[in-house]
Amino acid sequence: MISFFDSLDFSGQVIAAVAAVATLFLLAQLIGALFGLGADMDIDADAGVDMPHIDLPILSTQSIAAFLAFGGWTSVLLMTEGYSLGRSLIWSLLAGLAALFAVAWLLYKLSGLAQEHTISMDEALFSKGEVYLAIPGEKSGLGKVHVITKGALREWDAMTEGPALPTGTKIKVTDLLEEALLVEKTL
Repeated sequence: MISFFDSLDFSGQVIAAVAAVATLFLLAQLIGALFGLGADMDIDADAGVDMPHIDLPILSTQSIAAFLAFGGWTSVLLMTEGYSLGRSLIWSLLAGLAALFAVAWLLYKLSGLAQEHTISMDEALFSKGEVYLAIPGEKSGLGKVHVITKGALREWDAMTEGPALPTGTKIKVTDLLEEALLVEKTL
């Protein structure tokens, strides 16, 4: 490895050193992610600036490191094959940009996997379901209902203003109370 490094001219050695550091950074990120050492941080501040928002993380540390690593190794490879510095830099710029956008696209797609799975009672409003535990009539007590909310079967506390609703009764959520859903029998 040292003889390979010594065979490069000064510009090749600088490019190889940058590529090696970027590659080590990417490997450290990968190993850290595999063992759960990755971290995600969000910073929030109030400002009166109106700017367009892009979800594609083009200038992340990972995409910049990929640009330097792929671009650097492409340049070193081409220089060892006899390409001039200028020509190898043009090709390495293209390879680096391809890596940068590929990593940015992957990060964008991976960020879509993180979803909020908390379902609030508001999302059950006007949904249909079935009584699971009998509901006493005239708002005199709580029962339980099963309602499909956001594609998942959820169990909620429920009351009714009408007569008691036995288990298995088909219901519709008509309103939200502080601690329960207000339901009525469907026809």
